Amino acid sequence: SLRIDSPTTEVVVDEAFHPYLRTGLPATVSGLNGVAFRDFAAGHAGSEDSALTVDRYVDRVYCGAPETTLTHDGARLGLAGEAASSLIIWNPGPGSGMVPGDEWRHFVCIEYGNVQGNAVTIPAGGEHTLRTLLQVS
Repeated sequence: SLRIDSPTTEVVVDEAFHPYLRTGLPATVSGLNGVAFRDFAAGHAGSEDSALTVDRYVDRVYCGAPETTLTHDGARLGLAGEAASSLIIWNPGPGSGMVPGDEWRHFVCIEYGNVQGNAVTIPAGGEHTLRTLLQVS
């Protein structure tokens, strides 16, 4: 969890956890049906109508933070956010130079937070706590 206190002034916080979840690719992320997103990798907006397959460069910001499930070869990891209103799914894909060699094939980032239009305003004297919950099944 991440707790942010603002003792003296109101502050707007754009925040997200950035976990590298070790998995093989392709992997799927389910639980996103009907959630609107902005796809920065492909340069368009839309909403999901099925599970997202991660097997290439992916950079999506969702305007909601539903519970999700990451699946690869029968292994499942459940994820949820508390006090989160955004979800980011990211993998740099091949040839990006962001990670060495073929390391992009071994992880997915599923990030709960509050970003862009969903940034959090913390009043003076207030606090905000963001949590990401993981469940292995």
